[in-house]
Amino acid sequence: MKENLFSFRVAKKFLIEKKDVEEEIETMIKFKDGDIYLDNYSFDTIPKKLVESINANLFENVKKLSLNKNKLINLDGIDFKYLPNLEILDLSDNKLTDLPSSLIELDKLKEIKLCFNSFKKIPEVLYEISSIEEIHVRNCHKIKKFNFKNTKYNLCINIDNHPILVDIWNCIEKNYGNIQIIWNNVYPDSVIKNLFIGGILSTQHEYIYNYYDISCIFSIQNELQPLITDNTVHFVVNLDDTTDTKLDFIDFIDNIDNMDTTDKSIENNNDVSSSSESYCKKNSKKMFVTIDTLHDFLKNNCCLVHCIKGISRSVSFVIAYLMKYYSMNYEEAYSFLKKKRKCVCPNEGFVRQLKNFEIFLERNK
Repeated sequence: MKENLFSFRVAKKFLIEKKDVEEEIETMIKFKDGDIYLDNYSFDTIPKKLVESINANLFENVKKLSLNKNKLINLDGIDFKYLPNLEILDLSDNKLTDLPSSLIELDKLKEIKLCFNSFKKIPEVLYEISSIEEIHVRNCHKIKKFNFKNTKYNLCINIDNHPILVDIWNCIEKNYGNIQIIWNNVYPDSVIKNLFIGGILSTQHEYIYNYYDISCIFSIQNELQPLITDNTVHFVVNLDDTTDTKLDFIDFIDNIDNMDTTDKSIENNNDVSSSSESYCKKNSKKMFVTIDTLHDFLKNNCCLVHCIKGISRSVSFVIAYLMKYYSMNYEEAYSFLKKKRKCVCPNEGFVRQLKNFEIFLERNK
């Protein structure tokens, strides 16, 4: 491999054990046309050797600097004018609250990654860098306002869909034609009082549960594990997102009280290629989790219904609930939910069963 193609990715690119930071920096100096990777070292300040090397203009050709997954609280010491060719700066997964003004010297910087930090606002110095195209501030949950001022350059910002930010952006978007917001959909969408719908990303952070006061999680999947706290009850409906999967949570709703929920024939249907198994993880009790279960818990709890992306399985569960308890037909329930969550798209097999459920409900009024 040619020297100018070297990337100094610790313990990965060279398949070596993690070395002392200073030793690693010495190695990078030898191949100073490569990228700088000092990830996963857990240092809380920039290593002195790195500061000295950058400020001695030893890395003037570096195009990427990655310091992610450390514990940095600031970038003190680095004079960024000595990184004139830097195009990508990755500072994700640290404890940063602001950035130094010297970043304005980076007139070739195209992308900066600041995810999983402690910013309360997007650092204003970034709006002064004419070359910058992308700012990533996902999972910086303390950011609750925009501070664009007179930003003149075309810019794409990847940020969490905090309800406050979404509302602000809806009000000011027309004033900023040069800015594109890419929402990271970690916050679920509100459907009706106490009911929320989302994907697996909505179930990974306790601050989201606290924001909405969510105490019940309905997982309409079993591939990925949501965050479960001491204050949450977790219901699981194990469904595959395939057109031949049977929506057991609507097939049994009107007869559930008369059924033996320990009977295996109730938990699984062998006539379909993908069977459904449901249970409550709070006490590991096998039970049928249905839209009736959701209805009962909504009376005194805020509930989050999710699958992987919040597009098909969880959507079908919520549509079925709206059809039964809000007297909507399929199209009405679909349209109602579509206004709350733009990405809804149940698969064809689920749509067919929900339309049959509509006929069933009409006949049993």
